[in-house]
Amino acid sequence: GPYEILEPLGAGGMGEVYKARDTRLNRTVAIKVLNARLAGDPDLRQRLEQEARAVSNLNHAHICTLYDIGQQDGIDFLVLEHHEGETLADRLKKGTQPLDLALRYAIEIAGALDQAHRRGIVHRDLKPGNVMLTKAGTKLLDFGLAKFRSAKLTGDDETAVLTHNLTGEGKIVGTLQYMSPEQLEGKEADARSDIFAFGAVLYEMVSGRTAFEGTNPASLIASILKSDPAPVTSLQPITPATLDRLIGSCLAKDPEERWQSAGDLARELRWVAQPSALASFTPARTPFVLAAATTVALAGLAILSWIHFRERPSLPAESMRFTIATSVGLPSDVAISPDGTHVAFTGQNTQGKVELWVRALDKLIAQPIPGTDDVYYPFWSPDSRQIAFFTGRKLMKVDLSSGQPQTLCDGLSGNLGGDWGRDGTILFSADGNVREGIFRVSSNGGVPVRVTKPENPSVGHGFPIFLPDGKHFLYLNRGYLDHGARSIEVVGSLDGKPPIQLVETQYNARLAPGSSGGPSYLLFGNMNVLMAQEFDLSALKLRGEPIRAVDSIATDGIYNFADASVSDNGTLVYSSALYQYELIWIDRTGNRQGRAIPADLYSHPKLTADGTTAVFERVDPGATDFSIWKVNVDRGDASLLQKGAGGMPVPYPDGATVVFRCVINGASKICRKAMGGAGTTDALWESTSKAAPVDITADARFLTFANPAPAEVWVLPLTGERRPFRFDPSESYQRHGTFSPNGKFLAYTTNETGDMEVYVQPFPATGEKWKVSSGGGAQPRWRRDGQEMFYRTIDGKMMAVPVKMGARFESGVPHMLFQTSADRLFPNLGLSYDVSADGQRFLVNSAIDVSRESPITVVTNWRATLKH
Repeated sequence: GPYEILEPLGAGGMGEVYKARDTRLNRTVAIKVLNARLAGDPDLRQRLEQEARAVSNLNHAHICTLYDIGQQDGIDFLVLEHHEGETLADRLKKGTQPLDLALRYAIEIAGALDQAHRRGIVHRDLKPGNVMLTKAGTKLLDFGLAKFRSAKLTGDDETAVLTHNLTGEGKIVGTLQYMSPEQLEGKEADARSDIFAFGAVLYEMVSGRTAFEGTNPASLIASILKSDPAPVTSLQPITPATLDRLIGSCLAKDPEERWQSAGDLARELRWVAQPSALASFTPARTPFVLAAATTVALAGLAILSWIHFRERPSLPAESMRFTIATSVGLPSDVAISPDGTHVAFTGQNTQGKVELWVRALDKLIAQPIPGTDDVYYPFWSPDSRQIAFFTGRKLMKVDLSSGQPQTLCDGLSGNLGGDWGRDGTILFSADGNVREGIFRVSSNGGVPVRVTKPENPSVGHGFPIFLPDGKHFLYLNRGYLDHGARSIEVVGSLDGKPPIQLVETQYNARLAPGSSGGPSYLLFGNMNVLMAQEFDLSALKLRGEPIRAVDSIATDGIYNFADASVSDNGTLVYSSALYQYELIWIDRTGNRQGRAIPADLYSHPKLTADGTTAVFERVDPGATDFSIWKVNVDRGDASLLQKGAGGMPVPYPDGATVVFRCVINGASKICRKAMGGAGTTDALWESTSKAAPVDITADARFLTFANPAPAEVWVLPLTGERRPFRFDPSESYQRHGTFSPNGKFLAYTTNETGDMEVYVQPFPATGEKWKVSSGGGAQPRWRRDGQEMFYRTIDGKMMAVPVKMGARFESGVPHMLFQTSADRLFPNLGLSYDVSADGQRFLVNSAIDVSRESPITVVTNWRATLKH
């Protein structure tokens, strides 16, 4: 087929694995095929199909992704993502793993198992040979022996059923060394069997020897059934006793006495990995000489660490650059503590929720902070002990010693960054989509007080940063939704003095204070490049010329945010993920069709009814505007429809007109314009809430629109008095209201169950509703004949669901069609794809050169890298 074999990678009892190239997408993949001598065995062929079903149901950063399944010339094959690296088995041949690294691997594996178990899948063959070590962390491989549970999972509508018992009653399946007692006895294996194998793998990583040993298979089985391995602390004395107990619980003979879930196990491992827990090893079992040597080594490491991370009076002459892996999805909003010892960032956990994560630079593992769901724009207290952050409409803080988040103020209309002053004053931006300016509030909480007010509706104020005197502060005067409006970094004052303009810039700036008599610098971004320019704090003026500091940083053109942060002692951290997109046609099997519209910042594509044209929103260069474009989807030639101040386009059913969000004379409206591009732009309805169109009924009688805050679905009648009404007045988050082809039902995204899911209700709403997605989903679309619905998952899987629309709505079991890139706006206002009338082709806004697990770059003494 389209796969060009490059070289063999390995072979096992069931199959052979090859490195290959997908000639359509020009990417390297791994292809797994059945051994030729086994291809005629229907049992083994079914195992290969079972692995495909198992992996396709999983969505986790540490589980190998399945791209394709097929058969050619009698050869059954799977196509999986390819990773450079080595297996854990190969790594263990070189000796034990450092404790920090072993714990990091263990946490990642436990998280992957937790995801599988939540989907009703038991791996049954967890072993070091099925764990790949890559630059991005671990990858759990080989679900060829995986078994589905038939029991329904609590809180999950997805029930995976195995149609045929592959193993047969009493037959042993798995790798002997890591099998649980119940598997060896031919009994039913469940999630706790995987936990036993996990304990054996972790024991081997930490101790350097297998948990159970025997001179032959019979004695090995007897050892697993009757013996307990030697305590890890007796083999590696500096291992904490808490880890010994954790492993012992994993390896309990009775499944009832083991950890009952991999999720609980992962959480306990994160606690064990904390510095306070790692310090609690058991000296009673430690020989005196080794204990003394260990104490000296740890003391020396502590002194070196203190010197490296705490010393401020002088900076080393050289700079050191390294990256830290995040092991989370879509890491962003990096913020280094003022003392330069810790990095905070936002990232998705294994369930796809965005949390606050913190990592010490001298540790290998980042820790999530509980109670920080939907976090963004974190910033540190001056003493580096607390972190403030935004979530929903709240400004909150968390003390890292207690871990209990507290609300500082609520009811905010928007949020674009903040800073914590040395006197306990917090400055924050309430800009967002409403341009409320800069406010201040006590770090103990209270009522916010306005500090700045934008001078006109075309600009907003964001990302305040205190200057050392505590009276002045930097902020970005953001040009927004108005062609020609510039973004300028300025100096504001708490006493209300007029602002001082510093430099025109696309993105927010940071202050890098001087050290040892050296100059202070203003760091600001332009076109994905981080620039540095000397900043005279006494005169509040820039001096000299800007110097290139970082060649490529991640930026968000919509909110004018550059993803970088700098500490007081000269350590710079930043993300380099690039977010560019192309509009491409993909068929139901994931094959790319035709040429793409060139890479840029696109969003919200929507096809006309005849499928010949698509309209979409584009972030203009300079990040001051959104423009509306249209493209002939077959030829790929795009043309401008509406220049500036426009977004979220939706064509009328007749294809002659397009409606979109717009700004006219400073007022937000829903506008319409002829699809040909000629003529004027007319106001269809004046909005007071920055309303964004989403969908129009086939008879052109109703339009759905979304409010940015709070997230609600509204309906605007397009005839009569045009009085809008809210579709479902519940308190949950609601997005993506899309009409069924017959106009009798409306699909939407909501988080009323805790996760983003797709629901359907009758239109108009009657109170009856049906859940369509399973395991998370958003952005629903309908096939024109009404027999199928589609939605996307948070990691970019395109899902299809058979549906029936009679007197009542009915939906079948969701199944994956293909994998695309993760959507950076998921599950925000718009939809990142559209589908042809027959449901056979998808126009997808697909990311280019973006990693869900991008590392964060750290540069110590960043000034030493400047070339004047």
